[in-house]
Amino acid sequence: MIYNLAFSPKIRVLDLNGMQGTNSNTVEALYKLLNISGSIEHLDISESQVLSQIASLEFMKSIG
Repeated sequence: MIYNLAFSPKIRVLDLNGMQGTNSNTVEALYKLLNISGSIEHLDISESQVLSQIASLEFMKSIG
């Protein structure tokens, strides 16, 4: 579902604060979303399990 949000050009804010149960597929989908979508201005992943799985430099570059 997260990856499919990349095709909605009106999304400017993505709040995943406190999201539970993330896995490598979730992290990969979020990475792809950020690479494809040019409209996201604010991303909140604080207090989310996504933070503990982000280890790649490519992911950090996609956040910009």
